[in-house]
Amino acid sequence: MARALFITEETLPKEYIAKSLEDKIFQFQTSLINGALFHLPEGPTLGGDNFIIYSDSLITTVILNDFPEKRREAREVIKKVRSEFMRLIGMLKTPKITEHELSEMLYAIETKLAFELETQSAVTVLKFPERELLYFNGGENFLFYYNSETKQLERDLHRGPKLGILSKFQNKQKVLPRFTFNKKPTLPGDKIVICTDGVGDITPSKSFDRSYLEHVVQGCITEPPEKIIQYINAKNNENLSLYQLKSDQNVPDDYTIIVLEIR
Repeated sequence: MARALFITEETLPKEYIAKSLEDKIFQFQTSLINGALFHLPEGPTLGGDNFIIYSDSLITTVILNDFPEKRREAREVIKKVRSEFMRLIGMLKTPKITEHELSEMLYAIETKLAFELETQSAVTVLKFPERELLYFNGGENFLFYYNSETKQLERDLHRGPKLGILSKFQNKQKVLPRFTFNKKPTLPGDKIVICTDGVGDITPSKSFDRSYLEHVVQGCITEPPEKIIQYINAKNNENLSLYQLKSDQNVPDDYTIIVLEIR
């Protein structure tokens, strides 16, 4: 199953972004300005920084192979993310995570990112300024999310596809859009659909049947309503892109559809 790696624009060569952004990568921009999302070799990322979203196999390999000088930078990013994640774990001090589970999580960050980034799987770790959400996917069959109400890092009981759940995230600056997406501002209540096709693309939804989107969104909601990201497994078909999907068509097995609701 395709997964997504979130990384900041500064870690990618400008010329690569310029020639590939249109069909391989899209950006969003945070509007919050308080606190760093996480630290990169160039320094902390802040609200307002642009993020590049790209998938975990083909395009990651292309970036690292075409620009070998970026390998060290990528590994530095991994170290920073791992360090930040360990600090967050230390802050939570939750009894719900055993030492074995924590060890597995940290091992997954090291191995799946540091050693498989150039080939297959990638891991996503996101931390936003207010620490109201955390997404961690170690490529294993256990998933965790940070519950901002209980202040605990909790196991995702769904134990379904290898895709994490984000706990609720509030736009505290109600007047401002939370993201700019495809050059348009998003407002609370908006939904964004991201589809990964298993061969390196992540495609923002453009035009497909609205009833299908509503069906997908309704079918995804298996978690409490405060979650802002839901997921479904794709079903049985090949050679379909998100642009071609209609309400009477299935999605390929290796697709993952992610629906983000802006709050």
